[in-house]
Amino acid sequence: MQPERFLRDMKRLCKACSAESIETWIHWARECVGAKQYLNLIPLPDEQAVSAWLDSYYASFYFIKQEFGAETAAKVVELSRSRLCLYPFELRTAAQVLKDGGGAAQIQQRMEDGTLEDYGKIPAMEDVKNNIRARKGKEL
Repeated sequence: MQPERFLRDMKRLCKACSAESIETWIHWARECVGAKQYLNLIPLPDEQAVSAWLDSYYASFYFIKQEFGAETAAKVVELSRSRLCLYPFELRTAAQVLKDGGGAAQIQQRMEDGTLEDYGKIPAMEDVKNNIRARKGKEL
């Protein structure tokens, strides 16, 4: 997903999120690639690598919204305003912390303790598409 599309689609997904917080995730994806950190450890040309990170972030936020609700999803996105950008495998646990009433300090502590990671499958855009199709099928 290109940065412009990520910004547009995230604004639709998370209406309560500021453009600034969404743009910070784009900046974070670029920082990760600049540091040679690649999604799933697969090196790609820079713009493709940024797009891969943004795909993963969008899919993660999409499923967080499905599981925890729009308010918690917005809180996770807004963590970037606290300079707390996380990796996709940390987002679900962060959402649970926020849903349970915790905040950025508890998430930061869990990062330091190494208890924020959830190394299950990182959601992908294909998972989002399949979920949308399945939900539409249930509506018929």
